[in-house]
Amino acid sequence: GDSGEGSPGQVQLAQQVSRERPSLVLHAGDLAYYDGSFQQFRANYFDRYPIMRRVPFFPAPGNHEYLSADAAPYRALHSVPSVNVPESDWGRYYSFDWSNVHFVSLDSNVSLERSAAGEGEMLRWLEDDLGSTRQFWRVVFFHHPPYASGPNERDFRSALAREHIVPILERHGVQVVFSGHEHSYQRTLAIREGVPSRDGTGITYFT
Repeated sequence: GDSGEGSPGQVQLAQQVSRERPSLVLHAGDLAYYDGSFQQFRANYFDRYPIMRRVPFFPAPGNHEYLSADAAPYRALHSVPSVNVPESDWGRYYSFDWSNVHFVSLDSNVSLERSAAGEGEMLRWLEDDLGSTRQFWRVVFFHHPPYASGPNERDFRSALAREHIVPILERHGVQVVFSGHEHSYQRTLAIREGVPSRDGTGITYFT
């Protein structure tokens, strides 16, 4: 996550990812600074990861993608699954299976705000999607972390994620959540209902 500044650190990380020989790459948003334009996607995303020629990338939109109107470049440049997603939301959130893992990518920006206000479909879609999977591992990724500290910890979208997304994930046995937004590495204990789970069956959040 939060890799799109075109910095020397991003180049080093891209090289390390390539050396790890991954089967797939998840990205937790803010792919192309500053405002997710087509030019910035070319310079700070596609040109930075030659590994894309042989490894699929599965993104989630960050707040910087939405600095371009309705995240239009982000949505135009990615082809992601659209099964059961309302057509108006294609490209914003999706899910897929990989081996025995069910992955879910969410939009913690506009789609979350609309859905929390009762005007969007993402939360209902998420409930149905997780309720229908039979995969053992359930991994969800989106930009704004429900549990993280730092300069963005009071972001209202993180609060919305805690209030509206987390209860759905807990009901359906999600084990792992990946997020970005805070520019540091953080990992929680397994959490359930806002506190560390005594039996270790909650969700571990990675930022």
